Amino acid sequence: MQKKLIFISGTIGSGKTTLSKKIINTIPNSIMLDGDWCFQQGCDWHFDETTKQMAIKNIIYVLNNFLENPNFETVIFCWTLHRQAMMNQIYNSLNMNNVSFYHFRLLCSDEVLKERITKRFFDRRSELGIEYNEKDIENMLLGSIKKKSLYVEDGSIVLDGDANLEQLSEEIIETISQSDKIKVKTVDRNQKKV
Repeated sequence: MQKKLIFISGTIGSGKTTLSKKIINTIPNSIMLDGDWCFQQGCDWHFDETTKQMAIKNIIYVLNNFLENPNFETVIFCWTLHRQAMMNQIYNSLNMNNVSFYHFRLLCSDEVLKERITKRFFDRRSELGIEYNEKDIENMLLGSIKKKSLYVEDGSIVLDGDANLEQLSEEIIETISQSDKIKVKTVDRNQKKV
């Protein structure tokens, strides 16, 4: 059986997780990993080099387990992946025997990012009882906009993140179902790790 590994990347608020959840409920025998689950933290957020490498090791371990499990034909991984070296480190550590690889990147307008990030803060406040202010929202938005400039043209398939969930899901499913008709560029296995 030829497995499929799908990376969905984009900034905070681009809709990666929501889209990934939609896809696993559409494609039979699929499973999903959100990179944030591999280092979920409380209010005191640490993303120094030690924590970053821990997260990457956790991601690699879980993705390899998913790829080795015969019950799953499609593995979906969503994370920011705004640095090519981080992307390469993960990809180069995976067992890609008999696996087709696709990388989709969601690109959103600043207006849509602001709308989604604001909604996220208010949802979390309601769900978790955590208070946020306008400055928190503004900082996350500025960080998300800044990360947009860090993405490089790496051969990923760029999707309009402003489109609705149904359209994006259909576009991904159509692309992977026609995999023999398109050329999907993969990352360089010889590039250095982060």
